[in-house]
Amino acid sequence: MRYNTLRPLRSKRALSDDPLSLIANSNAGWTLCLAGQTEAAIQTLNKAIELDPNFPRTHFRLGFVYLTRGLHEQAIAEFQKAVQLSDGNPYYQASLANAYAVSGRTAEARELLKTLEARSAHQYVPAYGIALIYAGLNDKDHALQWLEKALADHSSSMAFAKVDPSLANLRSDPRFATLTQHLNF
Repeated sequence: MRYNTLRPLRSKRALSDDPLSLIANSNAGWTLCLAGQTEAAIQTLNKAIELDPNFPRTHFRLGFVYLTRGLHEQAIAEFQKAVQLSDGNPYYQASLANAYAVSGRTAEARELLKTLEARSAHQYVPAYGIALIYAGLNDKDHALQWLEKALADHSSSMAFAKVDPSLANLRSDPRFATLTQHLNF
């Protein structure tokens, strides 16, 4: 499933209105990626990094683009920067763990998963992020359980569940279809 083609147009419009906005640049790169325009996404995100190399969200989004292109080591490096610059944002850590998992570095993915699950006992850790790790590990049962929790939490990330490339291995599972049929996006 491709992301709505109007979304990248809206992102480009936001950029033309405020080309120095880090949020607009970061979100534009992400929506371009979801629409399958990964080269344009990389260019947009690299421009944003030139504006401010210490803005963690841009590194996070660039990691996501690299991951969708199968550039695992580049993705991991960007996610690591995002984690470091954000002082350990749990969603960024979950995305790093997902990248570790899909690149075959499962021990590192499981270690971060363990850390985040322990952290969730005393601090909010996005259920959607934990689902990403399990999806990367190809543990569909746990990934779907965590997506159910994300849905129950009214996670805004669930709006992208149908198009998030990190969840592609779950889409053939009838439970995923049942879960996402409740989304009104």
